[in-house]
This record gives sequence, C-alpha cells and structure tokens, in this order.
Amino acid sequence: MKLDTKQHRLSRRRFLKDCTLVVGAIQSSSVLAEIAHPSPMKAVVVGDSAMWGQGLRERQKFSRLSVQEIGQLLGREASIEVNLSHSGAAIRLGSPDCSPKCMRRQFADTYPTLFQSTHTKRRLNDFIENNVQDRAVLFGEIPSAFPTISYQIEKIDQTTGQSIELVLMNGGVNDIDFEDYLTPTEHRDNFIQYFDPLLEEYFYKRARSLIRQAREKFPVAVLIYTGYVSPFAPGHSDAQVRNLFEHLQGAADWKVYINKHPVKDTFKKVDQLVLEAQHRSQFGLTRSLYWLRKAIAEANADSRLRGPGILFVHPGFTEKNTVFEVDSLFHPYYKIPEIKDPSSKAIKA
Repeated sequence: MKLDTKQHRLSRRRFLKDCTLVVGAIQSSSVLAEIAHPSPMKAVVVGDSAMWGQGLRERQKFSRLSVQEIGQLLGREASIEVNLSHSGAAIRLGSPDCSPKCMRRQFADTYPTLFQSTHTKRRLNDFIENNVQDRAVLFGEIPSAFPTISYQIEKIDQTTGQSIELVLMNGGVNDIDFEDYLTPTEHRDNFIQYFDPLLEEYFYKRARSLIRQAREKFPVAVLIYTGYVSPFAPGHSDAQVRNLFEHLQGAADWKVYINKHPVKDTFKKVDQLVLEAQHRSQFGLTRSLYWLRKAIAEANADSRLRGPGILFVHPGFTEKNTVFEVDSLFHPYYKIPEIKDPSSKAIKA
C-alpha cells in the first residue's frame, strides 16, 4: 500500500526544520563543542505523545529523524540509545483533584492485569505506596500518565546516562487536565484565576525540576526541550470545532449545560463555547511557552545546570496548522466510515 505523504505527513515537520537550523547554526560554537567529534553519538528520548510521535510510523517520527539529521550536520553516526516516551506521560503526578497516590490507585483499578503475578499484592503495594512504576507500562499509543517523564529519566542507569550526548525531551501538557482546560463550561467564571497558577506549576516549576533531573543523569548531553502547539485558533475551522462540541453534547456535563438554555439559543451558545475554547487553547499555549522559556533561560544561566547547553525549540506551528485545517500538521483525525445501504446493491443486482 502506497503511503499518502500529504495525509500522513510528519506531524512535527516544522520542529525538525527548526531543530536542524539551530544545530546547524551552533554546531561550531561552544554549546556543541563537546560532541563535535567523529565518534558515534548516543541520544535519549523522554516525554509524552509529541516525543513518542502519536499516530506515526517509526520511520516518520521526528525524534528519529531529528537525531539522524543532527548527526549528519555534525558529520557523525547518531542513534537513539533509549526511548521511553509514550502518549499521555506527565512530568510527575498530582493535581488539585487527585493526589499522586489517588492517581496510582485509579490506574491500578483501570489496568489490574498489569499487576497480576505470584507477587500480585506486593507489586500492587509497591506501585500504590512507593511509586514503583515498572509494571505500569502500556503500549506507547495508549494515553497514560505512567511511567511519568521523571520516572523515565530515573529508570535510565547512571552508566548509560554518562555516555549520552543528546537528549530530546518535553513535558507539562499532561500534568494539567487539558480536556477540562479546553472545555469552556469548566471554571468559566474564574478561568484565569484557577488555571494560570496551574500553568506556572506544570510548565515552570515541574519543567525546571525535570531539567535539573536530566542534567544530573546526562552530565555531558545537550538537552533539547521542545515547546507545545495549540490545537485550536480563534476564527479557524469554526464549523468543525462546532461539530465536535455538538457531538460532545451526548456527554453528561454538556447535557446539563445545554438543558439550562432555551432550545432557540442552543446554536448561539455553542458558537460562543467554540470561541471560548479557541481562546482557552491560545492562552494555554502562550503561557506554557512563557514558563518553559523562563525555566530553560534560568537553567542556562546556572553553571551547574547548563553543561554543554540547554536548547528550547519552538515547533513553529501557526493557526493554519491547527486541527481540522487543510494544512494541519497534527496527525490525521479519524472519521466515521460511510455505511452504505445494503439494499442498494440488491436493487442494482
């Protein structure tokens, strides 16, 4: 089957372009001086679905392509030594609604078979009480906070860490419940007051802690921390986003909201909800990028953390690359297949 390159284009193509331009521009500078030699370069990848390459074939994933391109720019053989990224990974656990222990218990209740063995009780207790996440591993395409990104770094042994020269990493978006965040009926009256402190916690404080952990584990590596993108933009793909929200009316919280308003105002209300969701998405993007850049700038200013260098790479997505747009750089969304009337075939026969 021939691959439709337009339909299955690399979801992070712009990131790859920006990343290679950055490395190409600084490969002779002090930042990469320590890895600019002919021996093979080893890389590590940790993070969430963006690093995992959700929906992409292995050869299309930007982490793999980026490492190859960076190696070529430096005139070196380069490969990924360890890749522990997966969809849904959070930097670490804990939210206003659920403690770390609460989240571990919820996961164990959802996937009990992961902990079944002759030592079931002990393994389950180690996970819930002591945060031992070795058994909490699903296939990378299945969204899950476990193993967390901090745990991904923790599980790489120190000897391997000493030999790693390049780290691709990200994190933060799954620490916040972004489905609630994007739902305009959630915290509608105190949106900024409620979510802005959380964005600082997840994209600044937790990201800064993750960078510190990565530097301790990979002392001679250049760290590349990538930013996030916005799925929606005001005034773009309004009809498609509206269709999505109307589909979601089947959910309990949407039913409650719609039932509180007159039928004649339903579509007007949905249009307002679409606009609010789009602006929420843009607000979250700008604030997350601000806090991530601040964390990385401060780490680079600290000689104990800087090492060979810490780079921030913006994916470079624009409103034309958001979900549902013709030039969307998100992996293709799924459509319900058309179901043809079997009687039509019988009539023609």
